[in-house]
Amino acid sequence: SNTKIQVFAWSVFFIVLLTVILSLYVDQFNPFIGTNLIPFPEAETVVGDVWDRLEIDFRSGKNNIILAFVHIQKTGGKSLVKSFLSVQKRGNPLCYMIRNITNDHNYLNSGRCYIDLPKSQEMWFVSETTYGWPCGVHPFLIDWKSCLPNLFERKFGKRSRSFHFFTIIRHPVVRYISEFYHLRRVGNWVRHNLCKGKKYLREVNQANCLHKIRRNVSLKDFMSCPESWSNNRQTLILADVDKAGCLDPSALSTEERDSILLATAKKNLEQMVFFGVTEYMKESVLLVEHRLDVKFGSFSQPLIKDLSIADLLYKVWNNSTLYKEISSINYLDMQLYEYGLKLFNRRLQQIRINIDLKKIDKEIYSLNFRI
Repeated sequence: SNTKIQVFAWSVFFIVLLTVILSLYVDQFNPFIGTNLIPFPEAETVVGDVWDRLEIDFRSGKNNIILAFVHIQKTGGKSLVKSFLSVQKRGNPLCYMIRNITNDHNYLNSGRCYIDLPKSQEMWFVSETTYGWPCGVHPFLIDWKSCLPNLFERKFGKRSRSFHFFTIIRHPVVRYISEFYHLRRVGNWVRHNLCKGKKYLREVNQANCLHKIRRNVSLKDFMSCPESWSNNRQTLILADVDKAGCLDPSALSTEERDSILLATAKKNLEQMVFFGVTEYMKESVLLVEHRLDVKFGSFSQPLIKDLSIADLLYKVWNNSTLYKEISSINYLDMQLYEYGLKLFNRRLQQIRINIDLKKIDKEIYSLNFRI
């Protein structure tokens, strides 16, 4: 009788232990539910010298480098720049918060990353957390490049400055669905700056399907607008769209335009001071730390809080037809992401960090445990 009780007790103990371990495993591969700002542990890596560090004298401004974040919608950029405000150099904080980040309104202009220049409020970090949207909301890379030099000279005076850009990319299907849900809630479109002094023709043409794009829009209607800025948004933001006829369909053939957009987006991504990947935020932070020789006090993993998004993602991943349709709509972004992920992985390997390139599939399928 005592033996049976002991066997039963040990069985219960191992079942409970196994449940806890499985729960921890699922949470590890599930960045889609909830959101937390978590302490960042010391990296157990062997730093190599292949991918050279960029020496920036952040506070003094002696090497004149200004970092600017190119924020692509629904890639977790808000989480990255939120984490960036915790960055330290040899134990000294390089930024500070001026108030708690509680909502989108307080989030804007909530960080300060000053350069120690006499009688100047100039900062070495340009993002919506520091300057708001000085070059328009979610501007293209070409807008940043043309806007910032004139803006800084007008605002802070003439001096030598070198602007370096960085961004974060995300799996195109996940990003597309996230933007779909954002549009359902907010029901608006982001308008873009001019291209060579003229309004984008796509801005005009998309009015033809705006009546379909509204709050509570269906995914089918969302996918049926060929002029939507949501389609291939990552490529469009990073590409030299001015070299692609400003997206005017009469300027170039579709093949010529797409070739220029993808080639220039890849080139610009590679030439950035660094870039991260949403699905590998921890590794992205490690890469930034190595590149800039800094430490993050904390990092924020972008997580999907809405269970309906998690439900749709799981369904899309299990519906090959729908997955292929969304991938086809975002065919440029799919190629850009594949290229970026390989480049990201190669740079991580240079600092002795390995990643699972199939992690996104594990994360999506793990959602089934939560739905």
